[in-house]
Amino acid sequence: MRMNLRSVIMISLSLVAGVGLIVLLLLASSVRWQDILSRSLAVDRVAFVRLPLLFALNSFLSAEKWRMTDRVITHGEVNPLPRSTAFGLTTVGVALGQFLPIQVSMSIARTLGTLVYGRALRRGTVATLFEQGFDFLVAVLMMAASVCTLLLHGGWALWLAFAVACALLGVISVGSLMKVVNRLATRAATSKMCPARWHPTLTELQQSGLFQASLSRPLTLISFARFVVLVLIASQVSSGVHIAIPLWRLGAAVPFGLLAAVVGITPGGLGLSEAAYATFFKLSGLSLALSTQWAMANRLLATAAIFIVGGVGAMLVVAGRVFERLRTRRALNGPVVRSR
Repeated sequence: MRMNLRSVIMISLSLVAGVGLIVLLLLASSVRWQDILSRSLAVDRVAFVRLPLLFALNSFLSAEKWRMTDRVITHGEVNPLPRSTAFGLTTVGVALGQFLPIQVSMSIARTLGTLVYGRALRRGTVATLFEQGFDFLVAVLMMAASVCTLLLHGGWALWLAFAVACALLGVISVGSLMKVVNRLATRAATSKMCPARWHPTLTELQQSGLFQASLSRPLTLISFARFVVLVLIASQVSSGVHIAIPLWRLGAAVPFGLLAAVVGITPGGLGLSEAAYATFFKLSGLSLALSTQWAMANRLLATAAIFIVGGVGAMLVVAGRVFERLRTRRALNGPVVRSR
């Protein structure tokens, strides 16, 4: 009961903090809620239709990363995750991520969704945190490209050069990075500073093949593909609310919004992501008022699109469970022989 009450208090405080950041941003930019709502409600319909499709593609790529990690972490010893189930649980996790930190919401959705498949904690939580680590790596690399471009007062060509260089660096060096992580896991598994109950799990993970370059490089490439999709989503928001921002500036801003959301201080990065986007656009030459309007419109339109995709994903999960039960029931009953 105390834990539940503490959780409610923490979530409430984080929500208040997020709303407070939004209010401060609106006051600093002299933007009214009416301006944001009018822009969001007048969104271009074609651009808005593309948003759920792009979010669905982004969730599909995330689900594929999860399935790749799951196959390695389970060695095929338990039932594999159907593609539709993995996609549906991922979309539900993204939708819950509007209320909780994304790493928490995704872990909860996937863990609960894999209870019937076996080893739910390892497959839902450990595999999710592992594969999302590559999204974090890509965001850090792309942020480095954006910072360098800002410091050198460069344009699209310089940002693109830095972005490509950082992407190549990430793909080439991720294998070496995984070797370092593997060594740390080995030391932790035998260290007295690590709780003894964690030693078997760390040892098994260290021997599972998760830290092999054959897995880490494809996961990194897919994370870069997801980053491109997120830039396209930002571009659709920009065209939908008629705020002209060059595509490369959106690409340079996306890492800041992502990392602000990953911090997890507020639900779904509420307030933090908007402040990060508005600050970056202001530093790159856009007025604070337009920057704030774009950031807030992005929150509203993205949330609407995410809930649409999450609803479809939830129906896929339910439909998949019903289909599996029917198939299991038919298998148990066996073929029906009709007598003449």
